[in-house]
Amino acid sequence: MKKKSLLALFASSILLALSPPSNLSATSDAYELTEGIYQDNRTLVPVRFVSEKLGAEVTWNKENKRIEIKKEDTEISLVLGSKVATVNQENLELDTASFSNFGITYVPARFVSQSLGANVSWNKQANQVKILSEGKQILVNLKQAPSTINPIQKISLNTQNLLINKLNEATDLSSIKQVRTHFRGHFTDQLINTLIQDKGLKHEAIPASSSFYIEYTGLKTARLVQSKDMGLNEATNSMEILFRNIFLVYTNGSWKVNQANSFISSNPLNQ
Repeated sequence: MKKKSLLALFASSILLALSPPSNLSATSDAYELTEGIYQDNRTLVPVRFVSEKLGAEVTWNKENKRIEIKKEDTEISLVLGSKVATVNQENLELDTASFSNFGITYVPARFVSQSLGANVSWNKQANQVKILSEGKQILVNLKQAPSTINPIQKISLNTQNLLINKLNEATDLSSIKQVRTHFRGHFTDQLINTLIQDKGLKHEAIPASSSFYIEYTGLKTARLVQSKDMGLNEATNSMEILFRNIFLVYTNGSWKVNQANSFISSNPLNQ
């Protein structure tokens, strides 16, 4: 139980750190958020921040990646990465799936806001979403979305998973006899040369099932971000999350990994 409470505390601290609201006026019921994302012609917002400002409670089930939102008689449930959600046990099809990016879970703005009784409007000139409910006002400013770039060909989920699995194989080359041949269809020559020189990737494998987010940074380039909860580091009394950045290029008719790096984000806990 103690470990679960620490995980919840750490997740909340990440959300607050990455999504700090600022008052729009003297009232505490007016907020502005800069963490909105425009993707696939849809606006997505941090689910915890928006839901809680609209008076709802949000819980996260790590084991099945389920988000539960409750406000009075309204209960919303959705699974990370799924386009199906339930509102009061009625199944609904979402326009786009929820996803996690650097510890923040994003959901379609109109879906979560209207399900909680709020009105949503779009200001095209300001590139901003306005959410109004019972005297509360939330303005969500959208980031410049890399996904608005029209890539030559978007990466399928199967290809993403395949490349992630190949990266995981590259953490241990002991059983791979022909490294260059084994990875040639999935990695660039630059990365393969690095693997041979360093005798494998110098970081821990992250399963393809772990949360990830992809953004297109150009016509032939993309970045895939993965995260993995490492739990409590008792030696430093810190909660840790492992992040992996995977840089992709489109070459010779397919997407390949050109570079990969990882880092651990630590959040010290108070004694």
